Amino acid sequence: MADRRITQHAIRRFIERVDRSASPAAAAHRIASMVASGRTRPNPRAWTNCKSGDGTVFIYSADEPEACLVATSYAVVTVVSRDLCATNRRRPERHGRCRSGHRPRATYLEWEPYELEAVA
Repeated sequence: MADRRITQHAIRRFIERVDRSASPAAAAHRIASMVASGRTRPNPRAWTNCKSGDGTVFIYSADEPEACLVATSYAVVTVVSRDLCATNRRRPERHGRCRSGHRPRATYLEWEPYELEAVA
């Protein structure tokens, strides 16, 4: 769906996680390009450590192979990068194992819907 809105939060996360030199307008343009050319999936790829949920989709584009857009049916909510997901996956627990002897579960990125702001 090419008419998804792009939140200001997604623009800020694109700049922070994908391209620090991008202006907000350039980031919004690149996100819109990813939405238009990308593949929408109901489940994240293996490198993306986000939880899937009701109405959440993941958009991957060959134009930005190191980035993933997390979206709902009406808006791109945030952007995660391969580096961010790898960093979160490598973060060790206090002792590497829980007291019960079981390995801890993988860390997932949680996101909350933000108020939508139109991008000009």
